[in-house]
Order: sequence, then structure tokens, then C-alpha cells
Amino acid sequence: MQNIVILAGNIGKTPEVRTTQGGTKITHFTLATSRPRYSEGKVVRDDRGYRVQDTEWHRITCFNGLGQNVAKYCTKGQLVT
Repeated sequence: MQNIVILAGNIGKTPEVRTTQGGTKITHFTLATSRPRYSEGKVVRDDRGYRVQDTEWHRITCFNGLGQNVAKYCTKGQLVT
């Protein structure tokens, strides 16, 4: 059985890459996803009429080729899908 999740959000800080003694490259980064806050089935709005957002942070680890691409093309604050 396999779980597949697709996250679209903003990178929190520049990805960190390290290499194990066996040569495996490991890349760590954080990703923020946001969604509107709901109460009683309606979107909550602040005093100025803007939607209130809830942000959730995800800690992500990538290995080898995928990790290298993340480190090469992704920077802090960039939108990732």
C-alpha cells in the first residue's frame, strides 16, 4: 500500500543538503500551506473583511536526485507545487 500526498505552499527557509557516509544526499526543508478558517460553515473574516487564514508547517525530507533538484531550484519564500 502506498500513500501519495500533493502539497502546494511556500518554502519557509532555504533547503539544507547533507551527504551521508554512504554518499546519499539528504535535503531538508519546511513548507507552509494555508487554508481559510471556517466557523459554522462560513469563512471567518477579520475587522477589515479579509479572510482569516490558518497556516500549517510541514517538515519535508528528500533523497538523492529529488533532493538535489529541490536544493538547486527552490529558495526561501518561493511557491512550490
